Formats: sequence, structure tokens, C-alpha cells
Amino acid sequence: DMELAGFVWTGLAGDGKMSTAGNWLNGVAPTAAGTAIDFSSVISATNVIGDIDVTFGTVTMGSGVITFTGDKMRAASFSNTRKIAVDADSTVLVAGDLTVDYAEGDGVVSKVDAGGTFVVDGILTITGGSVHPVLEVGDGFIVVGGIVVDSTLYSTKDVTTQKWAIGPSGITGQNYIWCLANSANDCWIHPYTNDFTIAVSTVVRSSIDHHELNTTGSGDSLPHTITLDSGFADNGKLYIAGTGKVVVNSVPAAAGGKSAY
Repeated sequence: DMELAGFVWTGLAGDGKMSTAGNWLNGVAPTAAGTAIDFSSVISATNVIGDIDVTFGTVTMGSGVITFTGDKMRAASFSNTRKIAVDADSTVLVAGDLTVDYAEGDGVVSKVDAGGTFVVDGILTITGGSVHPVLEVGDGFIVVGGIVVDSTLYSTKDVTTQKWAIGPSGITGQNYIWCLANSANDCWIHPYTNDFTIAVSTVVRSSIDHHELNTTGSGDSLPHTITLDSGFADNGKLYIAGTGKVVVNSVPAAAGGKSAY
């Protein structure tokens, strides 16, 4: 499908609403699916209310982080998801696949607040270096159809609490996932509404009693099965929560060892 001509954000109306005509350069709010959106004028932290119920085309982000509020910010792609923060009880959705290349910067998204959700309908691919999910403190979910780990994926960042919800494609790829938990953070890896398999080596690094895997679906609150298909290296303790089960198809490496990868 051909993408419709772009709409340029100015925010001059001052209410932050995407539906307000005065916030757009041409004085008309975008209402058609597939429309390109240009936020390149945003050079400092800004709040935007996503209140137009369509899926946009390409969204060009500026150098400033935009905190999106509401549950209607959907697009085929975003030029830089690291400039996205998701407000509490809000949703931002990528209607397709997303590749995060560490060469362009760390982080999948800037922040997801408690009750908020950043959704990748398709596959999230990690490449180019060791990537953390978020860059600022938050307690929301990143929901993905699956993850391809072609570089190291950290389950969380030292200063954050992070929750993942994994779809049926599971976690695959050439590298490994670090499950981190310490006094500053929790790492929660949930199923969404499905069983899934982690087909890459899982490295556990846990200095205190924090859960890394939660077998209850974040999207349906039902028990599910998480399968560890490539073993894990034990640099701490693997804690499991939830009402489902974890199946381990490979013996862990010795404590402190990294032989699983």
C-alpha cells in the first residue's frame, strides 16, 4: 500500500492532542490509516496524547523523547523507538517487525511506565551489540510476537524494573539473553497468552531473591509453559513465579560458569 503524504507536528495548540488541528503544520489533523507522521520538530521532552484510532504509516521521531498517553498510538514503523516513552496505562504499538541495532544506540524504548505497554506485533530483532530494553526507570510491559537475538539482549537495566511478554515465536537467534536481577531491579519474562520456547542460551545473574521467569500469561492470567531449549549458565539463582511451569531441556553450566554460550 502507498503511504499517504505526511503530517508535521508543531504542538502549537498546546493541548498535546493528536486530534487537535492546531497542533499540525497544515492545520488539519491526520485521520487516515497509513498517513506518515513527522515529529522531527520535537527536540526536548514532550507529552503527546494519541487519540486518533487509526494505524499510521511511518512515524519520524525527533531528538527529544515523546511520552505518549492513551491507547491509540499505532504505526507501521517508528524511525527511532528510543525516543518513545509510554505513559502509565497507555499503549504504543508497532504494527510489524522492529530491528534494534546497538550501533545506533542502546535501548528498545526510552521508558514504559507502570500499567503501560510497548507492543511489537511482529518480531523484535536485536543486533549490533548488547541491548537493554529501556533506558529510564519504569515498570511496564514490552510485548513482542517473538525475539531474534543476534547480539546480546539484557532482560533489564540496572536502574530499572522491566517486564517482558513473549508471543508464540519465542526467543531465537545466534547469541544469548542475560537474566539480571539485583537489589535495584526485577526481571520478569512472561508468556503473553501462549506457551513459548527460549531457544538461545540463558545466563542467570541474580544476587538476591528476584524472579526472572513468570509462567502466568500477562495477557490472559492463565498458566503457560516456558521451555529453555539451549540450557543456561548459572551465575546466580533462577527464580520462577506464576501458575505454569518451566521445562529445561539442557543441564545448566556449573555455578559461575558460562559454558552454555
